[in-house]
Amino acid sequence: MATTSHAARAQDAPAETAPATPAASGATQDTAGADAGVAAQPGATAAPGTDGGASAAPGTVTESPQDYLKRQRGSTAGSEPEPIDNTNPETSHLLGDQQAMTEEKLGVQHVRSGTDPYEDPHKRYLFLGAFYRHFFIPSGIFKLFVDEAPSVNGPQPGIEFSVRKKGFEILASAFYSDFGTTGPYRSKGDGLDETEIIHSKLKVVYGGVTFLWSTMFSKYIGLQYGVGLGVGVVLGDLIRTEAYPTVGGGYAACQTPTAGGQPGTARPGKPFDPTRVPAFGDVSDWCNPAVATRPGDPPPISNRDGQSGAHYGVKARRWSSGGSVPNVWFRAAPQLSLRIKPIHQLVIRVDTGFDVFSGVFVGGAIQVGL
Repeated sequence: MATTSHAARAQDAPAETAPATPAASGATQDTAGADAGVAAQPGATAAPGTDGGASAAPGTVTESPQDYLKRQRGSTAGSEPEPIDNTNPETSHLLGDQQAMTEEKLGVQHVRSGTDPYEDPHKRYLFLGAFYRHFFIPSGIFKLFVDEAPSVNGPQPGIEFSVRKKGFEILASAFYSDFGTTGPYRSKGDGLDETEIIHSKLKVVYGGVTFLWSTMFSKYIGLQYGVGLGVGVVLGDLIRTEAYPTVGGGYAACQTPTAGGQPGTARPGKPFDPTRVPAFGDVSDWCNPAVATRPGDPPPISNRDGQSGAHYGVKARRWSSGGSVPNVWFRAAPQLSLRIKPIHQLVIRVDTGFDVFSGVFVGGAIQVGL
């Protein structure tokens, strides 16, 4: 008779399963619900001593923020999200995971392009440029001090170096002025017959500084206002010659006498007008002969500058020799400018103003940033 061992019977016997109690079933569901709810909360960390599995205590999260972002975008924790197509207008504005997290951590820094004309008020800017001005001195200004004088206008080119900060600019400059002119001249109180023609070959080389403040309407354009100061060395000569009235108005320089003690004559093509001043109806009344400076000396063809008599092609003396021609000249000029800065490295300026010593001026400048 065969016998069955207790082990065999135990192995063959069906396993008895204890019925699940409502409390146990509820606990299981609560735990699963807690796990599901916790997994939806990004940023939490697993409790110490857990491995992030199903046994994690309620209230903990087992996924990293990166996995959470991937899951929210439809990607699993173990796979990479689908790359964003930056060529698609509908998605080109979206950020990738790494870029999004980097911007959240570090913030967004706005970087200006290399040609942006914006100027940081706390930064110093240097410019090197060239300028051109043209000045005008109407004869009416001279006539405030003399009875007759020609108008003067001329070029004033130069170079400049600029230092700018907080809208304030200091410009150091070197420039040249040409005071060349020809016309009638008569000092205050002199008689009409003492009119002379002056031929100016004077030029001035200056060094100067200009101070300009700014009111900017935008980073591209603004208004500048200030004053320019300078001093220069006078070069060249001023030639004096006796003059006579011509037909049709105006004056002409007398023809130089051919011998000492002889009067000058009218120039060919510029006839003398005897009706202009009836009291001086002969050309010799205007083109006087030179006179001897010492008794017994023969009269010269022309007297020198500073001597009474007649002057024909005489160089006027400078201040340093007791004459009327300055050795130095000055600049004191209130200035108004329009400043245009299309790009960071380029400045265009339109200038106007009034120089106390050189009259009204207009011009402009171009600068490049250093």
